[in-house]
Amino acid sequence: MAREKAYYWIKVPINFFDDPAIDWISDQKNGNDYIVFYLRLCLKSANTGGVLIRNIGDMLIPYDVEKLAEIGRTDIDTAAVALKLFEQVGLIEVLENKELYLTAVKDMVGSETADAQRKRLKRQEQKTFSGHCPDNVQEISGQCPTEKEIEIEKEKDKKEKRGKRVFTPPTLEEVQAYCRERGNSIDPQYFLDYYTSTGWMRGKVKLKDWKAAVRTWERQDAKWQGQTDDRRQGTSAPGAAAAAKNKALMNRRDLVGG
Repeated sequence: MAREKAYYWIKVPINFFDDPAIDWISDQKNGNDYIVFYLRLCLKSANTGGVLIRNIGDMLIPYDVEKLAEIGRTDIDTAAVALKLFEQVGLIEVLENKELYLTAVKDMVGSETADAQRKRLKRQEQKTFSGHCPDNVQEISGQCPTEKEIEIEKEKDKKEKRGKRVFTPPTLEEVQAYCRERGNSIDPQYFLDYYTSTGWMRGKVKLKDWKAAVRTWERQDAKWQGQTDDRRQGTSAPGAAAAAKNKALMNRRDLVGG
């Protein structure tokens, strides 16, 4: 089965000219010509993974300077000087078979099959006729984004919403209802008053889930209740159990942040 034809392109990052190697080449005499020459070579090698070499039958024949100058639409002298500079700063490497490898191309290439291109153009045509783009997606240069771009934007929105989730303190009724649901012995009013007094902080950290704090208090209550029972069994002094309970409550106030 024949391999489906694919279309390739290169994506130039917005900070392309801030790259130290590109910036240094631009500062050279005829630097702008060298940069244009470099970008033309990138385009030529986009569908070969950044490698520049000719396949003729079973032979691999390296490009000479004259042919590269023709590809880059420049003169031979400019091409020769540019290639030396590119190799010097690591933009190209000369491989074993004398082919040229443009090191940055692998990170700049995008592609799609002919079938994918037809579908994309068809979707754009339908959106153009409909007269609008999907909601919550910004139009760029008057064109509707592709489905992939829409999905990316939706995912970004979800992450932003998760990151901006704000804690809302519960009401007394909510705490009472949750304590009844859990079947615990926590005093909802005491719980609410305690965290209101701390500004709903757990130590130096803002509380994110008050229900988790209730469950933590349950575990601490079970622990302290066991300690109280042990004390009660070990003493016959009047009021010993109440004193132990009060001490446990004081410890919870000091040690438990939720």
